[in-house]
Amino acid sequence: MANQLRIGLIDADQDIRLGRKMAINAHPDLSVVFEIDNARAALEKVPEALVDVLVIDYRTRGMSGTDLASRLVRDYLARGERCPAIIITGPYASDELRLESIRKGATDFISQDLSMAELIKSVLSSQAKTEEIDLDSVTKLFDSSYLKVDQNEGLLIKLATIPELERRVLDEFVAGLNDAEIAQKFGLSNLRIRKAFEVIKANLGCSTRAQLALLLFEAGLLKARVQDE
Repeated sequence: MANQLRIGLIDADQDIRLGRKMAINAHPDLSVVFEIDNARAALEKVPEALVDVLVIDYRTRGMSGTDLASRLVRDYLARGERCPAIIITGPYASDELRLESIRKGATDFISQDLSMAELIKSVLSSQAKTEEIDLDSVTKLFDSSYLKVDQNEGLLIKLATIPELERRVLDEFVAGLNDAEIAQKFGLSNLRIRKAFEVIKANLGCSTRAQLALLLFEAGLLKARVQDE
């Protein structure tokens, strides 16, 4: 299929890579285009590969999968290029690993005890037109993790350089509005709002909205909302 999503697998375990490769290639819309077993080789080869999604195991050789994700995100942003979606896989589910994945710019975290169908669902979801997140859920995670909240002077300086429209969009994001609500409020298209978020993320050095939310939360600019009983 001409429009197949191109997937890269980075995992030290050959058997796990083989199993994932078979499952992914069995899906008509997906194709594994390369696989690597260590982080150092990935840093060299990933930028040269045309991939849409990277599936990186947390236990990758050479450095953790989340550290590898962080390096890749930083390198893509430095070149002004869009980073492929990154899905971190790990041996078990935990808020700690999920939070670390968000912090390093990953799109999602999938534990190894979930089915292969869940991994494929995550891969497909990573390419959705909108990158909207459940802000209540992620801020609840941040709040329960007892993160240190402190004023970030560097962030405030960067915020001051963001164009006016993008700053207004960010304010509405912090207030909890979704893309459609922001678009309606400003009389703009959803596409224009999505483009505004791309500008915001690029200016603040973020690759995902969840990473953006974490940055704002730790600077005291975004708070967890109390749910009504």
